Amino acid sequence: MHIFDRPAYVQPTDITGVDRGPFWPAFTDIMIVVMMIFMFTMVAVVIKNAELISKIKESYKKEELAKKKIVEMEKLRNMLVILKNEIAEREEHIDSLKLDVSLKDVLLFEKDKMLSEKDELINEREELLLIKDKIINEKDMLLSEKVALLSEKDALLLDKDSKLSEKDSILLEKDTLISESRRELLSIRLKQVELEASLTEQQREYSTLREKYLKLIKPARSPLNKTQVTVSFSRVNDRPRIQFIDVGKKDYENINKDELHRRLTDLKRRYGNNLYVKIIIPENSNLSYSEAWTFTQNILSMYDYYYQD
Repeated sequence: MHIFDRPAYVQPTDITGVDRGPFWPAFTDIMIVVMMIFMFTMVAVVIKNAELISKIKESYKKEELAKKKIVEMEKLRNMLVILKNEIAEREEHIDSLKLDVSLKDVLLFEKDKMLSEKDELINEREELLLIKDKIINEKDMLLSEKVALLSEKDALLLDKDSKLSEKDSILLEKDTLISESRRELLSIRLKQVELEASLTEQQREYSTLREKYLKLIKPARSPLNKTQVTVSFSRVNDRPRIQFIDVGKKDYENINKDELHRRLTDLKRRYGNNLYVKIIIPENSNLSYSEAWTFTQNILSMYDYYYQD
């Protein structure tokens, strides 16, 4: 049996015939492997550097964008502060105007209400007068009927005494009707007297409102050339809170109602008709319109120069 063995290794020789052994093929293989590892490493490094450069560029762009946004936010914040200051000044001016306008509106509303009530009373009076005329006409008709019945009674008394009781009954009913009519007429007259008295009172109140309205056409209320104090009124935890800024001061101080009146009385005694009282009702005052209105009217009418005779 023939056995095929591997071919015998032939030892390479150089041109000089000297045997060099297996060194050069092994070195070539090693260098090829080293070069391939180096190339793969370089490719991986280049790709990694490209991704890193891309991320760095994006981070620079984001940083620039963030800086721009910060600058814009600072500008917007400054503009917001300026707008808030302007809004506060305008709201203070509007509050002053609202107070003056509200006073006029309330008086005009009261005037219109009184005129409307006066017209209603006049209409009711006319209706009562019509009712009165109607009752008088009915009374005249009843009296005429009574006369006719009396005539018939006399005639019937001559012919039929048996019907006397029936006619007496009819006369009694008629007399009762007349008495009721008279009582109703008296009641209507009393109502007429009451309406006339009420109309007189309404006319008197209208005259009073007219005098107040004439006072309103005076020059507008202004702190110009006046000594000004400020009073803020609100309700906190269901309790009234009064804050006061005295002459020449800038900060509020909390005081009670008695202290407020004492200070305003002293100021009125010192400055007389030169005292301007500024009333502030905050938006979140927790006060009803009636409470705010009553407080404002009381303080102004007692101490403010504009409301003094």
